[in-house]
Amino acid sequence: MAAVIKKVLSIILRLLALAATLVDIVVMAALVAFYGKSGDLGNARKAFDKMPDRSIVAWNSMISGYEQNGEAREVFDSMNERNVVAWTAMISGYGMNGYAHQAVELFDEMRRRGPCPNSITFVAVLSACAHAGLVKEAYSFIIEEVPKEPAAAIWTAMLGACKMHKNLDLGVQVAEQLLNVEPENPGHYVMLSNIYALAGRMDRVEMVRNVMIQKCLKKQVGYSTIEVDHKTYLFSMGDKSHPETNEIYRYLDELMSRCREAGYAAVPESVLHELEEEEREFALRYHSEKLAIAFGLLKMSHEAPIRIIKNLRMCEDCHWAIKYISVVANREIIVRDKLRFHHFKDGSCSCLDYW
Repeated sequence: MAAVIKKVLSIILRLLALAATLVDIVVMAALVAFYGKSGDLGNARKAFDKMPDRSIVAWNSMISGYEQNGEAREVFDSMNERNVVAWTAMISGYGMNGYAHQAVELFDEMRRRGPCPNSITFVAVLSACAHAGLVKEAYSFIIEEVPKEPAAAIWTAMLGACKMHKNLDLGVQVAEQLLNVEPENPGHYVMLSNIYALAGRMDRVEMVRNVMIQKCLKKQVGYSTIEVDHKTYLFSMGDKSHPETNEIYRYLDELMSRCREAGYAAVPESVLHELEEEEREFALRYHSEKLAIAFGLLKMSHEAPIRIIKNLRMCEDCHWAIKYISVVANREIIVRDKLRFHHFKDGSCSCLDYW
């Protein structure tokens, strides 16, 4: 994949060298977006600065890139025209970095002098409140501010907040609302099951499990990819398809042992509570991103950062574990999950534990 990307970029850069004004503005905006989504904000800014006419698409791409990596306000304030995407990206950036009150203030400003917010904007405000622990305030925001019937994404964000901050009674209410909106989504049942388990309602856990069986619903499979020597490798939880499985598992066991010595402890809430205790321990130990990281550490040079792409949101346990791995392995680790970039280095993450 990296080789293909380099070829594409080399073609675009040659076009730029020949005559920047001849390059379609859409291509340039796409280049800015590509660099931003890859976490390469330096090149994103270079491409952006070379644009003779900066479209709203390019501005939005810059804001989105910076908000995922912790910076955005300077770009936002520089815009002459701000559409709903720009406002939402800026609000989301505040939320991702723990600035809930600034997110709410910007939302109020948007309602006064900006475009009409959409459902994604509401999710951004809600997530900002939730990440800051303002769970009740977030729920009140849904009831008072969101027009019509809240979309599933809004209830999903609210449910994640309830689980994160252990507001279990409210979590059950939210989960039931979510199931009314999307009754066939297996992920919602999994979250409801975990909420019930945390509340000690094992009878309800069994009920949810039976409903999933009756509806033939299965949890979405998570996977992680890593590129080594121009070849992409894919890992899933407990994956043993790789020819070097024994070596990978042995190294991961050693790695996690060193993490435990450094203070790491597993987060059991990060896996299905309907599993038996031994199954939960196995599932946590061998999550796909941990396997991919172990493989990368085995195969890549000591100076190279480990880059992982995860198709789902990273669980709390993996996030906690990777912070320790970055210390014991003395390596920078970059994970792009469903929500954002995570830059792990020296035991810290760029998301400040808000994601």
